[in-house]
Amino acid sequence: MDVYPEENNVEVHKSLSSILFDEKSDIDPEYELYLANLTKLGIDELLSTPSTLQKECDKLQSKMEQLAFEKYQSFLETGECIKDINTEMKVINKKLTKIETTIPQFVKVCEKFQESAKEIEEERKINKLLMDQTQLTKAIGILEIPQWMDNTVRYGFYNESLLLQNFTDKLANKYKDIPIIKTIEKEVNGKSEVLLSQIQHKLKEKIDLPEALRLIGLLRKLNVYNETELRICFLKARDVWLQSLTDILPKSNPYIYLEKLTDAHRGHLFDIVTQYRAIFSDDLSSNTSDRSGILYSWIMHKISNYIAILDEFLKKIQEGSRIRNIMDKSMYLGIALSRIGIDFRGLLPTIFENQILSLFDTNIQTITNTFVESINIQNIATNYMNTFHLPNDKIDDPYSPNSKLLQYPSLAILTNGYLTIFNELRQCVPISIYQQASTILSTSLTDIVSCIKAQNQKLSSSSSSSSSSSSLSSLNPETNPEEIFSNFCRVTTEIFLPFIVRCFVHIFHKPNKDQTFPIESIQDILKEYYNNETESANNDNNKEIENHDLDKN
Repeated sequence: MDVYPEENNVEVHKSLSSILFDEKSDIDPEYELYLANLTKLGIDELLSTPSTLQKECDKLQSKMEQLAFEKYQSFLETGECIKDINTEMKVINKKLTKIETTIPQFVKVCEKFQESAKEIEEERKINKLLMDQTQLTKAIGILEIPQWMDNTVRYGFYNESLLLQNFTDKLANKYKDIPIIKTIEKEVNGKSEVLLSQIQHKLKEKIDLPEALRLIGLLRKLNVYNETELRICFLKARDVWLQSLTDILPKSNPYIYLEKLTDAHRGHLFDIVTQYRAIFSDDLSSNTSDRSGILYSWIMHKISNYIAILDEFLKKIQEGSRIRNIMDKSMYLGIALSRIGIDFRGLLPTIFENQILSLFDTNIQTITNTFVESINIQNIATNYMNTFHLPNDKIDDPYSPNSKLLQYPSLAILTNGYLTIFNELRQCVPISIYQQASTILSTSLTDIVSCIKAQNQKLSSSSSSSSSSSSLSSLNPETNPEEIFSNFCRVTTEIFLPFIVRCFVHIFHKPNKDQTFPIESIQDILKEYYNNETESANNDNNKEIENHDLDKN
């Protein structure tokens, strides 16, 4: 066998490779090995190689056929298995697609879990720190602050409550980011609101000056109100207390209600103003401050309410003595408040004057209407009485009614009515209403005289009938109806009218000279109906009365 040099074998190997394979393609290493072996063979071996390869191929083909025959069932099962694998791979592919869509959400969940894990880790570190006994004791003390705050507020230890509040505020400012500290601060602030409510409620009760100073000091420490709001809060609370005292007063009796209302204002308004000035003493030295008018605005509000109530309920009082008592108490209230610079007495006269005039006018109108009705029902002649002789004696008391008025019951009743009204007026009469009261009385007397004058025509018609004449003769045979009417006019003009006017002027204690009563114009209405012969005697009587007044004065 010819053996070629090694260099020739390499060249042959390269030539075969270039012939059999493309330069750019990848050559299987087994082909490389096989070509390397071929280049090492001799010519005889190379010539016998195809037959050898054919034999080997036939042998392998025979083995493959035999193997296929023997393993036919295995091949079928393998095919089925491959088919199942392909089906399952498709299912897996679909599930993998779904997994790919859920992966971002899963990533987010993992991130959240990571964050919560960090918080848990921080809490774990804090808990580990708290395992130290000293730190644990301090932590328990901090956690019990809301409970301590609740106990101090409930049992009235307000100073301790304020200390806890201040400590909690400092703790919250120092540890702003700790949730438990924020929770404690929230609970303590809730208890502080309860504390504020309790202090305000105590201000609405009966308290003395030291207690008021203490409560306002607590409100200042709470730092809820500024100085202006603090003053308003104090006055509102005291106003509620004062209003509660006046609301319980019974209003069924106006006199008792006004009496107790005035007493309550006189005592408690003075106390409230005194407390205010003692607590907020800086108002006294700063008259230009905006806070200086708060107290006086509140007082004016209370005084206005009092005057409105006084005006309302005073109209329901019909007795002069009671009006006088209420007037005196109201003036005492003004005097008491004048000591603290609040004198409202100048507002009272108008209220009382209007009520006194209204009461006087109503009563005068009532007796006037009653007299007019009685005269219209019974004429003057039938109203005459002559059961005893009435001498014209000298009058000892000019303010006692003349007995001759008893001859005419309607005139005597009217006189008693006037005297009753004058007695009521005398209890509470202010001199300033003289002119208005004299106008009311003058109107009443004019109406009475006009009514009497109107009876003249009725008396004339009745005297023409015989039945009336016989009736009159049975009552007073010495007189006739015309003489009775003439005498009635004389008594009214010269006794009744001067007496009523004299009593009216007397209760005003000598009014000014320019305040005169127009009695002459009223007397002139009836003078034409009686005999003027008695004028001189009556003038003497009037002169004696005037001399008596001068001597007495």
